[in-house]
Amino acid sequence: YGILPLAHVFGLASVFLGSLYVGACYMPRARFDAVEMQADIAAGITHLQGVPAMFARFLAHLRHTGEPLGPHRIRFTSAGGAPLDLALKLACEDLFGQPLHNGYGMTEASPSMAMTRVDFPRHDGSVGHPLPFVELIAVDDEGRRVADGEVGDIRCRGPGVMKGYYKAPDLTRAAVTPEGWLITGDKGYFDGEGSLHIVGRSKELIIRSGFNVYPPEVEGVLSKHPRVILSAVIGVPAADGNEEIVAYVQVNPASPPEEIELVELCA
Repeated sequence: YGILPLAHVFGLASVFLGSLYVGACYMPRARFDAVEMQADIAAGITHLQGVPAMFARFLAHLRHTGEPLGPHRIRFTSAGGAPLDLALKLACEDLFGQPLHNGYGMTEASPSMAMTRVDFPRHDGSVGHPLPFVELIAVDDEGRRVADGEVGDIRCRGPGVMKGYYKAPDLTRAAVTPEGWLITGDKGYFDGEGSLHIVGRSKELIIRSGFNVYPPEVEGVLSKHPRVILSAVIGVPAADGNEEIVAYVQVNPASPPEEIELVELCA
């Protein structure tokens, strides 16, 4: 299903070129529309790849209309391009009856670095194992590898990593080490099975009363509310040098939750 824009590396490489590579039928659409997508699913698309916001809005559309998904032929779904919280993943899996695969990549890596395996679906928020020929590590502030389960800065090395930013040597030196490691700017950890878990962006880390708060974790809690469609969490500097945690929430307009409901949910 060609709903992702070809100007973005996910839509271009993973969906469009991936479809051509295996000789699949590619069904392009000008932009995401939940009503149109429901009709296209009924018409027989089998592979549905998108960003988490697309899946969230499609679920909200079905809840708002009260219509069932109906018969379908979908046999593979995957999300990428943004963090996928566990509540959304489970809701989509319940809807489609298929694992919602998760992946991790960035344009500078052409783009994919890790992916959950079709023959080994995950039931957590992991982005899976590194792809063939790709090296992924988590390091501390000194560049030393951290132990499994410990959060570190994610670095990537492999044949897909860029040579550098065009005519920008200073930016290149800041992004790629002399050993060829791409500094992703993401924080994460590896579990005992070698699977990668992303916890957030380094620049988005919120320091609250000395504790590290990763926005995707808070967003994942907010998305558990049945009338929350999307949320974005940021840190705002406070007068005492601390950071306040602020959430912007898109809710179901037909029956929006009260603020106190969301506060109690987060508590």
